[in-house]
Amino acid sequence: MIVHSSGWKLVVAAGLAALIVASVLAKAPRRERRSPDSRRLVLASLALYALGTVAWITGHLRAAAVLYGVGIGASSLGAWLSRIGDGGEELHAPATEPADLPPDPGGHQPFDWELFERELLDYSARSREPAARR
Repeated sequence: MIVHSSGWKLVVAAGLAALIVASVLAKAPRRERRSPDSRRLVLASLALYALGTVAWITGHLRAAAVLYGVGIGASSLGAWLSRIGDGGEELHAPATEPADLPPDPGGHQPFDWELFERELLDYSARSREPAARR
């Protein structure tokens, strides 16, 4: 059974967790140009965290909890706003073919990762005696 004085803490914690999850999972805003809103929200949340710390140090625990909660809400909103334009899609598809890679300015060939992995697996599969037993 939940003690009456701890019940509000659980509700606040669940609400803050929901805000954080929503900022990650919610669809990105549709605005196309970036605005300084997300930066302002991050700065505001840092200021709220600092004020919450001062309130906590001076013994105003409820005020500190409220300031921390509002700061978490502001940073969650800032995280959501910073996703403008991602639309949930990958912006840059990884290059899979060597032809998709830009040419190296030094004229070098791109690194062959598949060959590297094959040679690494061959090397690690060799049976050899550990150096300590020699």
